[in-house]
Amino acid sequence: MDPDARARLDQTMTQIAHQTGATLHACHHPGRAARRVVLRDARNDRGTQAEAAQLEADGTLRVTGHHTGPGVSEFSGDAITCYD
Repeated sequence: MDPDARARLDQTMTQIAHQTGATLHACHHPGRAARRVVLRDARNDRGTQAEAAQLEADGTLRVTGHHTGPGVSEFSGDAITCYD
């Protein structure tokens, strides 16, 4: 991503965070995983749920997740079908 586009994205995300009372944290690209554990990997008629935790070579603990499908929409509204 070019630097100007990244700056515009950061500015927009900062405004959204401010309006919602959240805090924006810019995360660097994940490092090399020294250890990784899959916490959840489920698929059913309500969608998919995947969550993992990894300990990176520099000691960073990173927890990631991705949920998609009708179960997300039931909770968040019809316009939202997935989240990370």
